[in-house]
Amino acid sequence: GQCASGVNHGCVPVGSKRTITRAEGNVIREIDGVPALDALNDYFEEDWESEWSKTSLNLCLGFPTPDAIKEGYEEHVIRYMIGKDDLSGSVTIQSEPRDGADVWIVRRDKELIREGLRAISRSIRDAAGDKKVKFILQFECVGRGKVVFREQEKIEMIRSLQDDFGRDVPWLGFYSYGEIGPIRQLNSFHNFTSVIIAVY
Repeated sequence: GQCASGVNHGCVPVGSKRTITRAEGNVIREIDGVPALDALNDYFEEDWESEWSKTSLNLCLGFPTPDAIKEGYEEHVIRYMIGKDDLSGSVTIQSEPRDGADVWIVRRDKELIREGLRAISRSIRDAAGDKKVKFILQFECVGRGKVVFREQEKIEMIRSLQDDFGRDVPWLGFYSYGEIGPIRQLNSFHNFTSVIIAVY
């Protein structure tokens, strides 16, 4: 069989471009010359220190999408802040940014998420043509499943997707804290995304 896939995060910047001025491996020490948490503090709600899991599931970091996948993707690659260090003011992400890298604080946008899923569905149906889809795999960011949408909203979105392919098509998936999916034939690591793969 053949397969077609799509990836979408549906996030938008909530502030201006910032610059990583000191990073060590996957730990961002400074942004714009100050501790990373100080630079990001203006975007967080008042209880962010005690509610870090809630904060980090709503806000994340966006980096410019690499040229190799830019044509088939959104403007930013998203990185989840998996941890923080209050003493040093650093944040930890799931990749290794370089000093001097541009970065934005971004948030999820419900309508962009919905439109992104519709776009994935159209793309997969175009690729499959008149061939019958055998089954669908869907890997979804846990934040999209547990924070952004209410249970009824999630059910309605999944049913809408299932209607696009047929309710009789087997559908398997799970929630994750990091997704892997191809962009222009290049396997890429993602955060805050939905990755949908159709086998036909």
